[in-house]
Formats: sequence, structure tokens, C-alpha cells
Amino acid sequence: MNTRPTTRPVLVGVDGLPGSAGAVRYAITAARRREAPLRLVHVVPDFLGPGPAVPIRDLQRVGEQLLADELATVHRLAPDLEVSTVLTRGDRSTGIVEAAGSAQLLAIGRETRRAVDRLLTGATTAAVAAHAPCDTVVVPSYWVDEHPRGRIVVGLKSGRDSVELVTRAFAEAAARHASLTVVTAWHMVDPYFDRVEARTHSDDWERSGLETIDGATAAGRAAHPDVAVEAKVVHGDPARVLLDASEGSDLLLISRRRWSLPPYGHLGGVGHALLRVSDVPVEVVPYAADPPASHREPELAVTGLAPAGRR
Repeated sequence: MNTRPTTRPVLVGVDGLPGSAGAVRYAITAARRREAPLRLVHVVPDFLGPGPAVPIRDLQRVGEQLLADELATVHRLAPDLEVSTVLTRGDRSTGIVEAAGSAQLLAIGRETRRAVDRLLTGATTAAVAAHAPCDTVVVPSYWVDEHPRGRIVVGLKSGRDSVELVTRAFAEAAARHASLTVVTAWHMVDPYFDRVEARTHSDDWERSGLETIDGATAAGRAAHPDVAVEAKVVHGDPARVLLDASEGSDLLLISRRRWSLPPYGHLGGVGHALLRVSDVPVEVVPYAADPPASHREPELAVTGLAPAGRR
């Protein structure tokens, strides 16, 4: 993490609802830690869904007032920060993603709208996390920075294309003077095969997973020798494993997938599940291929691949 002064802002999406309050508080804390300016973005919708039509000019006025109110709140909470605002109109997720083009970090609140509203206007949280050009952290509404736990968790799927994710995790842990827990999970899709594999080859999975974590974290350990690292290889559903591992932590980091595959796109099913229910902020790091010098074959995947030595 870059803790030197920078012109790249920390961006936070605001919508006037209680659900974004935690994201605003998180963004303030992140901007202070990074010595960065804070920028608020609000997207005025083109329509409000079912109900009487509302003129665009009225929606614009409401959006301007909402953003002014959020700005006043931030000035009250953080008078020390340089704060700016962006007001745009159109699709919520597209507007936020476009505004994040110059940001170093984007904070958004967890999705709180009713299912019918999401069907009509799109699920903003997941869409933004899947397409934003910078790291995106999804924050529960009740998040506060009062009692840091001193522990960061990162979910590692394999040793391939993990350099950016692991680098971010080590930098975050170092900046917060926190420890780092690196977690990888394994299980078989077929429940019968899964039970047999767990009974007969769990040691192989454990050994292979630890080798994957050791390889993926070697550079980070060298760069940040003061960060204590814990490695965990757990049998179970990856989303459930990461939720359990991140309980009592300050932040959970995951990576987007390289390919956008249905039905979950770049986030995958695990990412979608974590963004919906995690009690700690979840930071989604955009996919980045490893540099050529760091290329290595994947030793362990979250589901379905045999551990090293059994292929």
C-alpha cells in the first residue's frame, strides 16, 4: 500500500441510505491511512422503478441535495480530510465504475435494496465489484473503526496469478500492523466423492495446500518480515471456509476471476456469497496475471483438482 501523499483519491459511493454509512466511515479511515484525498460519488437514477414518473430535473435536485448532505456529514466526521464530490446520472453501477477510473480504492455499502428493485435496476454492489478498475471494498452498514482486531485474511484459490492479491494483502497487513492469515479451501463437487477424498487423502490436500501458500507468500514474507503469517488449508465449501476464517478479522481480501463465466461473472459464486453475508469488509482485487518471472503452475484449486503428487 502507498502511504505517501498521492493525488489519487479514495472513492466512496453514497446513496442517502443507511446501508452506505459503513462505507463512508471505512473510506474516511482508508483515506487517512493512505494520506489521500476523499471523493464522494452519487449517481442520480434515470427513473425510480414502479410508481409515478418523476421529472429528471427533480431527480437532479434531489441528487444534488443528497450529495451535499453526505459532504456535510464527512466534513463533520473528518474535518482534516480534503474532500470532493462527483454527481453523475444514469445506471448506478456504470456511473460508480466510471468514477473509479482515477481512484486508488473504492468503498461501497453492501446491497440493501429489495429483490424487486435489484431486478429492475441491477445489483449495484456485485456489478461494481466485478468491473471496477481499482480495488473495491464492500462494507457492512454497521462497520466502525473503534476496535481493530489486528488480523487480515486473504483467500487464495491457487498459486497461479496470485501475486497481485498476495502483495495487496501483505501491504494492508503491514500498514495496519496486523497479522495475515492465508486461507485455501478444497472440496469435491460430488458429495460421495468428497467424503471419500476427505477420509483417504486429506493429508495430501493439506500438504499440497501448504506448499501453495508457501510459494505464493515467499516474496511477501521477504518484503514484510514483521508481518506474522498463518497458513490454513481447510476442507469445506470455500465461501463458508472464508466466512469462518475471517470472523474476528479486520478485512477479507479475494481476487476476481480472469474470465466472466455465467451465472456469476468475474466474481464467481464464492465472491457473490461473501459480498452478501460477510460481517467484515471484503476487498475485491481485480484479476492480474503474474509477471513472467513469477509464473508457476497452480498447485491447488478451491474445488475439484487433485493435489500435487496425485495427478
